[in-house]
Amino acid sequence: MKTGHTPGPWVLDNRTDKRIGLKVRAPAIATASAPCPAVATIHTTPRSRYEARANGRLIAQAPDLLEVARLARAVLEEYRRKAGHKCLSTNCDCVWCQLGTVIAKAEWQEDQP
Repeated sequence: MKTGHTPGPWVLDNRTDKRIGLKVRAPAIATASAPCPAVATIHTTPRSRYEARANGRLIAQAPDLLEVARLARAVLEEYRRKAGHKCLSTNCDCVWCQLGTVIAKAEWQEDQP
């Protein structure tokens, strides 16, 4: 499924650029002109480097987390269908609806209405 984001996997580059910070890179789309392009930069200070690394690890897992959310929603959809369950509220907080909301946020693109 095309979602508009850089394809995974993403990896945290543990080499810190002291002027910029840490980078999350996408090795799967490497080319001769961009050996391993960055998809995100996490700015750091000496006091925040541990938090920056934790944030970088979380960001690097985003494509995998999105795929797991899609799979979990598909499994729950099958269960819902068999059980005959339907959400009756637009403000439903069931796991199936929460997964749908998170997936929609991750797949949103600026050119969509």
